[in-house]
Amino acid sequence: MHKKEAVGYSIRDRKKNKKNILMFSFFWILIFILISMGVMALNKIVYRNDPDSLQGSGVNTMNSDGSAKTTSILSSTANYDSARWSPDGTQIVFTRKYSYNQIYKMNGDGTNVFKVTDLGWDDKPVMSPDGTMIAYECGTTTYICTVNSDGTNRIQYNLGKNPRWSPDGTKIGYNDDYHIYIMNKDGTNNLRLVSGLYMDINPEWSSDGTKIVFMAKISSPSEQYEIYIINSDGTNLIRLTSNSAADEYPVLSLDGTKIVWQRAGANIYVMNSDGSNVKLLTSGSIDQSPQWSSDGTKILFRRLKSASCTNTGDGKCWTILVINSDGTGITGLTTSYSAWGPFWQPAPCTKIRYYEDIDNDGYGSANFQDLCFPSGNYKVTQSGDCNDNNANIRPGIAEVCNNGDDDIVRAGAVQKEF
Repeated sequence: MHKKEAVGYSIRDRKKNKKNILMFSFFWILIFILISMGVMALNKIVYRNDPDSLQGSGVNTMNSDGSAKTTSILSSTANYDSARWSPDGTQIVFTRKYSYNQIYKMNGDGTNVFKVTDLGWDDKPVMSPDGTMIAYECGTTTYICTVNSDGTNRIQYNLGKNPRWSPDGTKIGYNDDYHIYIMNKDGTNNLRLVSGLYMDINPEWSSDGTKIVFMAKISSPSEQYEIYIINSDGTNLIRLTSNSAADEYPVLSLDGTKIVWQRAGANIYVMNSDGSNVKLLTSGSIDQSPQWSSDGTKILFRRLKSASCTNTGDGKCWTILVINSDGTGITGLTTSYSAWGPFWQPAPCTKIRYYEDIDNDGYGSANFQDLCFPSGNYKVTQSGDCNDNNANIRPGIAEVCNNGDDDIVRAGAVQKEF
């Protein structure tokens, strides 16, 4: 005979959970409506400004429609380059290049300019998600370095380029001349991500930290680059493109459903993150460096002004444009300004408490992290799983006569099996 008495996981609990889900859904519907109505503007853009009248360059910001262009810092002799927003969108990190290179940071409005490094050959800084550290390229032979954002505790690690922080700030992805590696932020557990490819470079994380998209050559240097995606733990490698022209510099949308990239160094494409629904967005010009807007509706990129402009490393050769992600509504943002290297300001992050769900039953243990997006096993918003190694033991599941408590005891519940 099987008898069950359950007080804890009551109808009242289920109604409460349903109410929380409805409130969460309403919040995101409201955000979508406000964006659609234009009440919430897209974020600012940071870029390198190269005035025709100067030898040097500066760091500029502007609104997403090209208005309110503001020069944050400018030099008549030095070049200010590699400008990127901090993940929270409040600061800008960049490189000052003159006799040697130094990493700087400043507030998004151009105030509080601060020199972070002073050692000679530092470039391509990226700030950690919590804003406490900066990873960057260092040295004449190009190593990966980190430094506290106040300039203390500089550490040199491995030979490498293109450092990228994982969204949770615990790891750094990078590549040497041929392959992608992932290491802990303190340099430990340095592991090659992909095996079996001749060359794999330029890793970009998904916003939840579970995927990495990159460009690779399969077996020889004469091949063109193709786009691949892989789980961040090195499993489930998938080739997404196969073309005679080079497919390069892929970037995942914030929701992880789409990828934008450049083909043959000239055209902007978009596709689903599984490689389906490939769509050409721009043609007839030299378009490069595509970047998603925070809401996924627009793509920012740079365009070569003229074929006669042969020094493509000079910002004076480029202008900045934006296009809808469906290929409509292309708009020039810089006309009188010479500019390149644009980056969107990240969207403000509303952190949510995610619980660890190892057994994938939709309920988490008591372990949690407050994150902008789910990350790894921290992916559910409902806790209460007292056995996170068995998906058949969780709140609400029907009891069976097995001398075990299948429906978890919650909130002082009394459950018995006879």
